[in-house]
Amino acid sequence: MSRQRRHQQKNLQKKMAAKTNPNPVLTTAPTLAPTPSLTVYVDTNILLDDLYKRRTDSRQVLRYLRTQKIPTVSSLLAYLEILTQVQMTKYINNKLAQGIQINQIYSNRHKRDLTPTELTDLWNLLYQEYELTYKDFITFVDLKPDGWQRVFEMARDTNIEAADCIHVGTALDAKCNVFITLDDFLDKELSKLDLQKIGMFTCSPQLFLDTFVSPPTPTS
Repeated sequence: MSRQRRHQQKNLQKKMAAKTNPNPVLTTAPTLAPTPSLTVYVDTNILLDDLYKRRTDSRQVLRYLRTQKIPTVSSLLAYLEILTQVQMTKYINNKLAQGIQINQIYSNRHKRDLTPTELTDLWNLLYQEYELTYKDFITFVDLKPDGWQRVFEMARDTNIEAADCIHVGTALDAKCNVFITLDDFLDKELSKLDLQKIGMFTCSPQLFLDTFVSPPTPTS
């Protein structure tokens, strides 16, 4: 483990411990075991990693959340973003099969021409994946009406894109205390908001694994 990752891990451990105990006495970095008090928000990129069998750390996180029955939340927006990605992948593959150059495909990607049958098949495939893989441990929720005010303020006051503002607002509405994302820019921007004050911490999949799944044994 790199020095930077160890530093990030210790910081996250200390912040989570401080949230649990407002006046902690820390002689060493605490080893935190998963507890029912954890409520985790998973960003869309984590789910896409699992769907496309990409990054191992993202898939390990989801497997761990499922087997440990840790409350896990994502947004209905994530479901739509995944559907869009699946449709885009199908469109690109169709065009590549027709011999069209990749730069031309991307320049026209906003003009997808999937057939009704293809769209229906993709929807059914995604729904089946949800039923088989995610339904039993991920709750997909909508943003509450009161949460939109926070989202608009975030969009107004930060460089965070609108969709990501919705994700963060949804996580806060759901009272999640860990927000897992692969988006380094989002993580950086969220650090400026000091969300720790209201009890939500952002981290990468690997940092989550290092902190909660395989933390090092504290030295005496």
